[in-house]
Amino acid sequence: MWSDRCCRLRQVWRWGGELYDMVFELVAKDGSGEVLMRTPQTTYFAVAPSRVATLMGQVGFKGVRRIDGCLVQPVLVGTR
Repeated sequence: MWSDRCCRLRQVWRWGGELYDMVFELVAKDGSGEVLMRTPQTTYFAVAPSRVATLMGQVGFKGVRRIDGCLVQPVLVGTR
């Protein structure tokens, strides 16, 4: 609820190569589609898990492996 209106929260992503911009919007659920609130835009640098695993190996991590299903994103683990 926001200002006595039922709302939904959505993420809006805009991709541009390895960078993406993201904002959260609070949108009225009354059919108007009115955006009632928007967070400031944030820019992220997207790095593929395979690239992170390679970089981990280059800096000395051993047994680097990917774990899926425990969080929203994959988890990379290794020992050093």
